Amino acid sequence: MDTQNILLLIITGINFVLAATIYFRNYRGHVNIAFGLTIFAAATWTFEIYMFRSVTDLNQAIIWAKAFYLTANLIALFFLFFAISFPYPIFTSLTKRLLIIFPTIIIVVLVFIPHVIVEDVVIQTWGKEVRLNSGYFIYIAYFISYVIWAYSILLKKFLKSEGIIRDQLKYTIFGTIIGFIFGTIFDLLLPLFGNYKLISIGPYFTVFASFFIYYFVFFKKYN
Repeated sequence: MDTQNILLLIITGINFVLAATIYFRNYRGHVNIAFGLTIFAAATWTFEIYMFRSVTDLNQAIIWAKAFYLTANLIALFFLFFAISFPYPIFTSLTKRLLIIFPTIIIVVLVFIPHVIVEDVVIQTWGKEVRLNSGYFIYIAYFISYVIWAYSILLKKFLKSEGIIRDQLKYTIFGTIIGFIFGTIFDLLLPLFGNYKLISIGPYFTVFASFFIYYFVFFKKYN
């Protein structure tokens, strides 16, 4: 097993532990559920990238590639729900929440329709590469739109807040945006231009974001 795969497994384990810790601190709280699911999805995404890199059968590699695109899609969704709920909800309407979920369902369907987003997987001298199809542009638009939407909500709350809440929002924006920026570069945009060599780097930054938010938002809140 190469060093990158070992690191991916370590990151998977750390994120799973942090997700469970945040969730069980207040398993009925919408904020804990939303961010716990965000980190859980990040851990699952990391593991799926590990499996994609590890398997030798190309048919299995295609399945794992589709799986990590699906899960990355869920990271954006769960983080948006976190932004909506933290540190106070901007709405509680079930109808609005279902409308937010609906585009995600469409993306999930597109991921699993053959030759829409994922065309196939080929072996290069440096490893496996996913060949992407035109549906990937829809996928990128969805992901970036949901992430920008989430940060616009957090920023508006930050500008209107003060005291401890303002500090928590500041740490949230700073801590998570690093993970999203590097994850987007290495795992969303570079593959668009045919560079799949660096997809294992994006997950490394999820640990920073997870620890940062866990300590400054959840740990300090309860201690």
